[in-house]
Amino acid sequence: MNVSNDYDPDEIFLNSPLIESLPELLPEIRNAYSKIVPSNTVIPMTVTRNSHYATLLGGCALITRRVLNLEDFELNFAAQQEF
Repeated sequence: MNVSNDYDPDEIFLNSPLIESLPELLPEIRNAYSKIVPSNTVIPMTVTRNSHYATLLGGCALITRRVLNLEDFELNFAAQQEF
């Protein structure tokens, strides 16, 4: 949680298949987090969907940027929904 203290984000996104599968863990994580930050600081936490694709999509974005020399462009890869 040092990242939230160092960078002062507006929101924290958690990429975790475990938390995605067990959403009842999120309130416990929020409670533990609230104990280590100042009482007047409220930072929303969101669990991203399809977290099992996060590493794959991030790697694709990195390689595509490097190969095509697009480091200054924002690429958006979206996972297809599973049926």
